[in-house]
Amino acid sequence: NGSILEGLSLWKNNVDKRFEGVEDCMICFSVIHGSNYSLPKKACRTCKKKFHSACL
Repeated sequence: NGSILEGLSLWKNNVDKRFEGVEDCMICFSVIHGSNYSLPKKACRTCKKKFHSACL
């Protein structure tokens, strides 16, 4: 039976853990794509960076 602030703090900690180690897309400079809410998954064979498929 916690407060709203405790709930938001717990939610933020869970989000931080989920995206820990996820790199930004080098094209749009975002972790979550703006239109389809995906994570960068397409890896470049040369530089090994990951991109959103929609950005390519």
